Amino acid sequence: MKTAIRMEADKIVGELKEKNMLETIEKFNQLYRYTGSSAGEEAAAYLKEKLDAYGIENKMYEYEAFLGIPVETEVAVVSPEPMEIRAIGDVFSGSCNHLEGPLYYDYFCEYKELTDLEQQERLKACKGKIVLTRDKADFINKAYQAGALAILHISMTKGGYIHHSGIGTVWGNPSTADLNRHTFALAAGISYEDGEKLIEMVQKGPVIVQLSIHTDNTIRTSHMPMAVIRGQSEKYILISCHYDSWYEGITDNAVSDAIALELARVLHSHRNELKRTIRICWWSGHSDGRYAGSAWFCDREWADLQKNCMGHVNLDLTGCKLAKQIRARTTCMEGKEFTGTLIEEFTGVQPEQYIPMVRGADQSFLGVDVPISIMLKYEPKDNERVSNCPSGGPWWHTDQDTIDKLDPKIMMRDAKLNGIIAVLLANSAIYPVKLLPFVSEMQRFLMEIQEKISEEFDLDQVMDELEITKRQLAIFEKELQGRSTETDGIIKLVAGELVRLTYTRVDRFSQDPAVAEKPFPGLREAVGLTRENCRAELYLAVGTTFVRQCNRIVYGLQQIQRMIELQLCEWKKGNEKNPSQAG
Repeated sequence: MKTAIRMEADKIVGELKEKNMLETIEKFNQLYRYTGSSAGEEAAAYLKEKLDAYGIENKMYEYEAFLGIPVETEVAVVSPEPMEIRAIGDVFSGSCNHLEGPLYYDYFCEYKELTDLEQQERLKACKGKIVLTRDKADFINKAYQAGALAILHISMTKGGYIHHSGIGTVWGNPSTADLNRHTFALAAGISYEDGEKLIEMVQKGPVIVQLSIHTDNTIRTSHMPMAVIRGQSEKYILISCHYDSWYEGITDNAVSDAIALELARVLHSHRNELKRTIRICWWSGHSDGRYAGSAWFCDREWADLQKNCMGHVNLDLTGCKLAKQIRARTTCMEGKEFTGTLIEEFTGVQPEQYIPMVRGADQSFLGVDVPISIMLKYEPKDNERVSNCPSGGPWWHTDQDTIDKLDPKIMMRDAKLNGIIAVLLANSAIYPVKLLPFVSEMQRFLMEIQEKISEEFDLDQVMDELEITKRQLAIFEKELQGRSTETDGIIKLVAGELVRLTYTRVDRFSQDPAVAEKPFPGLREAVGLTRENCRAELYLAVGTTFVRQCNRIVYGLQQIQRMIELQLCEWKKGNEKNPSQAG
């Protein structure tokens, strides 16, 4: 039986109009929305004009973004036989003219979990070569720093596709601390088929390659609109998506932009029924600036996010043709049933195990104590998958991401599902966090790490502190459910800090690197390392990092315990003054 809140959510999303979404998509279908470009600015202006026409309170942010826009790339085999190779320069690649050198195939890329010493051998082989590899950003930067002339990486998608990609590992605009982490390595992507041809040629004998790359690494001014649908509380749920694109980028990300705009319209018409406020943001700088827009917003609105943001629902790659199944990609603070039940309802299939939140796709808010973050993953059924790309479509990040890749029925499904999630988060009387199950997940992640690290690395203190925290949380959760007064503040502090400790490694004012990472990324640096398989100085450095990360987590858990103690005391005093609130 559906709850009153759920029935209210169903009523709201029932007012979503496919026609309005298709109108926005048709508009964006005419625009190559690169950040700060005239077409990108036209898209931002269109969103604001629609918000104004709907009478929705809104704000247009202006900011500067450091961007890497590939302009032109030429690759050719000089010998043993001339051959032109299609290529696309990477975001934040450097530029060169007619660079010539021997081609070397990085056969190490075919192996997984190389030791540090094997990686050093791998990098030494790259010096003075134009390197052909199947790996991307992290390896590309290391190879360039090790003396590679340039790097060509091979698409994993057959069919001649070359996917736009980037080599920047700095999240958002660089700070003085990480400005030098931009290597501007000379790097470009080539198709799977051309990659196979080049590998075959290298195996037969020496190959000389010439390449020219022109990348516009520059600072541009960009605008980002935000809609505000004010509820009864200043605490809010953030819905977000990026409006910048490669080419017209229909599934990435025009459909999500259209869904968000239509959600703004219907939520605004029900604003008096919302317990919490809802804000909707459209980011730029996602692909061509490595999440520059959302990271800038996090810096600019840090204090307000830290105080008031209770949840983040991110829409990316919605409405894709063939995307008949959905997986929950989430911090899991809301519990597995929250998304699992909804996904099964909308797809008819019990979803696979949830995906712990990834470090990507504008997840810029993991360090500001946001309790719940959800970014659903939409993909084809296994027997219908034609690519391992995000969304399962080989058109991802190519000029083939056109309007024929849109499925209107799937678009409506995704719009309604995300709308219901947003309303449930906005209107729950007690914010729907699952603290004890989340701590159990923390313990599971830590045990996975413990099984893969040297005996010299000890997680006992962290595990002991988690047990103490768990006992306190059991008392806290029981007391919480009996509250009729405002509890969002303490939930944000406790649940948000647990999420921050799990998914970040740096302080709350900074951003982690823009690389794929799993929970407890700082501790995972020790995975697979032994004194025998890595450099002595690296082993020492990782040991230092490991201890400091353990200290960080232990201290954070102790702070959570103190917050809970203070809140329980405050509630107890309140109950003594107001006996009717007791129990």
